[in-house]
Amino acid sequence: MIFSRRFFSYLSAVLFSIIIGFSFMFVKLALRYGNPLDVLADHLTVAFLFSIMILPPTGIRLSIHLRDVLRFLPISLLNPCFYFLTQALGLTSLPAAEAGIIQAMLPIFTLLLASCFLKEKTNRIQKFSIILSVFGVRFIFLMTGRHVGEARWLGILLFILSTLSYAGYNVLARAMAQKYRMIDMTCIMIFIGFVSFNLMALINHLIQGTFSRSMEPFFHPLFFLSVLY
Repeated sequence: MIFSRRFFSYLSAVLFSIIIGFSFMFVKLALRYGNPLDVLADHLTVAFLFSIMILPPTGIRLSIHLRDVLRFLPISLLNPCFYFLTQALGLTSLPAAEAGIIQAMLPIFTLLLASCFLKEKTNRIQKFSIILSVFGVRFIFLMTGRHVGEARWLGILLFILSTLSYAGYNVLARAMAQKYRMIDMTCIMIFIGFVSFNLMALINHLIQGTFSRSMEPFFHPLFFLSVLY
């Protein structure tokens, strides 16, 4: 084999980072036309419908049962529920570029949590990379020289929590992957996120009396494109 399994693992990680990085920009665009709960509900609805449509043509059969949904509730609370919620709320007061800088600390949080809970050891290069990343993030924020108001501090805090929740998900997913296939795990989490965010968005519209306007954002092509991405 020209390319090893390890190579494709690293390639997947790089592509993941690129996709996540651009997603901040698209979420910011979507938030121009809808509130965070609507954006997340529509986001997970599209993901849920896509997963239903793509499974039959690929011939992939899910090997999950109803009891598995309950087992996945803890990990689904971290991702997509808590991760996406804090991300969207944070982006209401934080530029997408700064959000990406904070998200860059994800490997640091993942390494620390993996060391604590999975007892994974880190070598000197990894430790040096952690220190370098922390100083890099700190340097970029200092060089911006912008005034940090309450709203921006809240956005930073929310995004740190978002990144931390995804790091926790990474650790839990690594442990659960010993028993479940990733395709099964992904579909269960999409389903739980789909139900959770649509329920929250529905309750929010009923409280505010705005249910009749819930589909208005889709009349904007940029919103539809953002949610589709």
